[in-house]
Amino acid sequence: MSNVEDLSAVDELLKTNDPPAEAQVPAVQKSLETRLDRLAVFRAKKEAIHEEVIALRSQLADLEDELKALEKAIDSVEVDILAHASVLSVVRRIAPEILGEIFRLTLPHTRRVGARVASVAPWLLCHVSRNWRAVARGDALLWSHIRVNTISPIPDQAHPLCPLETQIRLSANAPLTIDFFVGPGVHRHGNRHVPHIRRLLDAIVRQSNRWEIARLYWSADSSDSLASLAGIVAQLAQLRHLAFHPYLRTTELPVALLSIFAAAPALREVLLTDDGFCSPSPQLELPWPQLTLLRLCSSQSYLFKSLPRAVNLMECAIGPIQGIADPCFDVLLLPSLRRLTLYRTEPWLGLKTPLLEYLHLEGPIDPIPQILSSNPLPHLKSLKLTEIMSDAPTTLPILLRHVPHTLTELDVYFDYDRDDDLEDISSDAERGFISAFVAAMKRSHTLCVTLFPRLTLLRIGLPYEFEYTDELDGSLFEMVASRWKRVTDSGPGEVP
Repeated sequence: MSNVEDLSAVDELLKTNDPPAEAQVPAVQKSLETRLDRLAVFRAKKEAIHEEVIALRSQLADLEDELKALEKAIDSVEVDILAHASVLSVVRRIAPEILGEIFRLTLPHTRRVGARVASVAPWLLCHVSRNWRAVARGDALLWSHIRVNTISPIPDQAHPLCPLETQIRLSANAPLTIDFFVGPGVHRHGNRHVPHIRRLLDAIVRQSNRWEIARLYWSADSSDSLASLAGIVAQLAQLRHLAFHPYLRTTELPVALLSIFAAAPALREVLLTDDGFCSPSPQLELPWPQLTLLRLCSSQSYLFKSLPRAVNLMECAIGPIQGIADPCFDVLLLPSLRRLTLYRTEPWLGLKTPLLEYLHLEGPIDPIPQILSSNPLPHLKSLKLTEIMSDAPTTLPILLRHVPHTLTELDVYFDYDRDDDLEDISSDAERGFISAFVAAMKRSHTLCVTLFPRLTLLRIGLPYEFEYTDELDGSLFEMVASRWKRVTDSGPGEVP
């Protein structure tokens, strides 16, 4: 039997379960030996290759370790390079006086109210470098704004005395800005926090000869915590700006505190209520002839007793006045007044402001024409009417006829007094009011052109529900393009 036939016979046997014939056994044994020899060769070659792979893996691991070491070395060198570059940085070599000026300009925007911890400015500046610490500690102005807000339920923990004393010491002889708010709830757990609050206030009061700006607020249940203020009498040589009023609710001050600001020779600006006119004004004795700015919300008697003496008053904002039943109550002359805001209080005919340039009225406008006719404003430049109500369509054209020709800016922002329970904010009644209002303004368009030749700005503010109403078309704003600016979405401005 030939070799080819033997191999063919072996292949056939491998595909079946038949036993080999006697003549086929040598061929099968020979085929098996051939394959055993081939297996030995393959295993030897595999072993050799495996040893080579192990050697290569060892080399690769060594290379990877070397690569990691090089990466760490590169990172370290890069850090060293940055460190060297920072040493040569212009910022590091800024002159101390310029660095201090940068601190002073940026600090008011980064300082957290009431914070005296190392993680916030100005304390954080002391932890950057010895140079920064020296500049920060040596610049008294950085420490001259002292804020204490005891609204925390545990004020002795939120405002420990030691950091306050440290800040006062670092402020040296710089003029101080004081923000001190005795928040509501101080007496919630009895009077145990009052002694600590008084110690804080005592520390600030001892520096009253350096006060330049003082903002002192208190809640209705904590006015007795202000007893320490009695010690500032005749100690306010630098006080220029004062904000002093309770928080929201009426509260009586001890009589001894009503005259503590009467002898402040530099006092010019006084705010006796908040910017929303929610806090009633304490009836303080003030150096009225020297005041230039005043905001108050008080009684009729206090108003007419005090304001006539404020002959140099230039800005004034008056909130709701209790007790005025007759707008002709008295004559009040403010000869130097330039800016006046009347917030939800009915003006009276006796008000005389010959130099007034800015007038802001919030609330009903129906008495205004009569007042303007009795109190001409020959220098009026800006008139702002905000939250005017349903009397606007009939009153506004009449009012505009009494406004002087000097007017350059006119703001009209109205609100509709509707039932809050109404879900349909675009009801027929409201739409009718909007239409009447816009029609009145359109009728006044000719008046704006003829009566106000200097008018350069007109704002018409509608409630947000009617921001895109079709009622307000462009005919109202047909003015000379070179001097006209169309604005239809304004809101009420800031109260002085």
